[in-house]
Amino acid sequence: MYELSRDRFKELKHFCLQYREYREAVREAELDLVANHDDPVSRNAIKIRDNLYAIDLIERTAVDTNRVYADAILRSVTEDVSFKRLGIGINKGEFDDLRNKFFYLLSERKGI
Repeated sequence: MYELSRDRFKELKHFCLQYREYREAVREAELDLVANHDDPVSRNAIKIRDNLYAIDLIERTAVDTNRVYADAILRSVTEDVSFKRLGIGINKGEFDDLRNKFFYLLSERKGI
């Protein structure tokens, strides 16, 4: 139902695995805005905007995939947490379907 090519799946998976980096980049750019008067504000603002867009896209797609399991989906796709470690109340097949749906929706939203 939610089919993606192997390469597209890998691209999206690695996009999600950079989630922590996006969050850290936002934090660093915000600190630079305060601490570094030599750095143009617009450059940091662009960094913040781009990273916040990626963060929001991933989080919103997880919620839209399934509100109940959004946190588990988010941990799975951004931290590569295994199904077993998530300890959630559905079976692995159902969760795999949710992950596939997540990546399908993310692919659509990224427009690639």
